[in-house]
Amino acid sequence: MVGRLQGLSDIIQGKLSLKKKMLFITTANLATNPRLVKELRLANEQGYNATVILFKMGNWSDKLDNNLMMDFKDVRFIQVSALRSPFLPWLLSSLLEKLFRIFPSGILNLYMLSVAVGKRSFLLLKEIKKLNERFDWVIAHNPAAFYPACVAAGKTNASLGIDIEDYHPGEGKDVNLQKKVTRLMQAVLPGAVYCSFASPLIKEYTEKLTGQLSSKNFIVINNNFSKYDFLIPSPEIDLKRKLRFVWFSQFIDYGRGLEKLLPLLDSVNDAVELTLIGSVREFFFKNELAHRGYITCLPSLSQDELHKQLSDYDIGLAAEDITADVNRNICLTNKIWAYFQSGLYILATDTDAQKQFLQQYAGHGELIWLAGPSALAAIDSLIKKREEILAGKQSRCQVASKYSWEKESELLLSKWNEILAR
Repeated sequence: MVGRLQGLSDIIQGKLSLKKKMLFITTANLATNPRLVKELRLANEQGYNATVILFKMGNWSDKLDNNLMMDFKDVRFIQVSALRSPFLPWLLSSLLEKLFRIFPSGILNLYMLSVAVGKRSFLLLKEIKKLNERFDWVIAHNPAAFYPACVAAGKTNASLGIDIEDYHPGEGKDVNLQKKVTRLMQAVLPGAVYCSFASPLIKEYTEKLTGQLSSKNFIVINNNFSKYDFLIPSPEIDLKRKLRFVWFSQFIDYGRGLEKLLPLLDSVNDAVELTLIGSVREFFFKNELAHRGYITCLPSLSQDELHKQLSDYDIGLAAEDITADVNRNICLTNKIWAYFQSGLYILATDTDAQKQFLQQYAGHGELIWLAGPSALAAIDSLIKKREEILAGKQSRCQVASKYSWEKESELLLSKWNEILAR
């Protein structure tokens, strides 16, 4: 009897050790990867034991990252340096990346492909060698983390999940690198229990890439945020103030379509204000912003601060340069969802993904064709229907509250629980 009671006591005392264990792997950090933060919160809320391997970036994001890590008191963080210190791992990873990028993708094995895609893969693999515990889930974020996550899952007998926030084979203009990313994804993705995608078109393009058309393991997890992140707009309308535009990004620079929108706003600068939130590149500031008096620049904000700040504005600019690369045409960024959930009226450039979005959520914004003669007329039209835009803010916010992360995360949690129950 004493033995049975002791056994029961051991079970009760060891209850925490029975929790499912999850390992998240990224080549970024929390501050620059909101999707990872949302998944981590979900895992925490469900009582999973979570470990995260991530990087110390040595830039503006470090302070935000430290604050975020402090929010997750029960999470174990393994922070790897992305800097030149310690020097030897950085040097070796840099040299191997350059070396493997020289060779055609067809003669490289998975290890070489992964390091060629990103040198932080080498550093992650070194860290994974030190792991001596078992996990139930290993979930990867960012391409150079895909293969290390495969290795970690195999080593710990865990299920593998891969999150694909962008269409990585369609990023940039480096054809050689695109081929390597393509081959890496073709090799790694079929072995994952599930792959999540940040837009329907990214999922569609990846299905064609891997030959897994209509795969049950491919799921769209939109970039929605918690409904509690956003303030409910006041029903009062101030018709005396200017129309407030906003645009945010990690970096404010050329190549995102913003520089094509600014000349259009110049024509109505006496009726508008534009706030840019993010780390501004000095060259871009001197050339495009310094001489425009209607523009205010704010530094990068934490996600919580940013989402609360958005309630101060009226129109969210979802500017994307459709000529930049394939990914820009088919991705749905964090910003368009943040604008949507804030109740802002969205002015979006005519990418395929944003066309789909505004067709689905009619009344929440409109497209602008920057290359056409109608662009200036579109800006003038916004000024004329200013009162209508301001009056509709609260109702747009109420509609958007039905499409929060709380709702979107149910699909992801269902997938986690489905696999763990097997």
